[in-house]
Amino acid sequence: FQSSDNAIIESGRIDVKGGGSNLLLWSQALDTSPWVKQTAPVVVNNSAESPDGTITATSITFTNQFSTVKQLVSTIGSTSYTLSFYAKWVSGNTGLRLLHEGSPTRTNTTFTATATWTRFSVTVLGSGSAIGFGIQDVNTSGFGEVLIWGAQVEQSSTVGNYIETTTSAISLENA
Repeated sequence: FQSSDNAIIESGRIDVKGGGSNLLLWSQALDTSPWVKQTAPVVVNNSAESPDGTITATSITFTNQFSTVKQLVSTIGSTSYTLSFYAKWVSGNTGLRLLHEGSPTRTNTTFTATATWTRFSVTVLGSGSAIGFGIQDVNTSGFGEVLIWGAQVEQSSTVGNYIETTTSAISLENA
């Protein structure tokens, strides 16, 4: 048994104070399946320093209007889901969208990437089927490059602590 201000580790179970979940797979590797690329973005994993100081940020270079990187997540109707990720502008247009394709909200949320790592988020209601969560460039010209790190979708109406995933979604109990 170990305990700290942030977690309790006991008999193979980890309880993070505040709990949390991440329903996305490969949260730091957006060029890895099941992430889907549409309209030809160039996506490169592990291309730059991330907010935690590791070389795990994903570079996305948008090449066309509506270039998209997304992942489908099954949702429960009328249940809140929050998409979040850290973004940092590299070049070109800074106006992008937090994509939640297929959500009842239907209107994707715009954000402006800057030269400083910033966590962006949006909360939407589940549709009872899969929603495509991700990032999209809707600019008609001046396409650019952005760094993304820490992609997360939680079944929650608020942004929680970032939880890294690889091959499985993670849900942690409240301690």
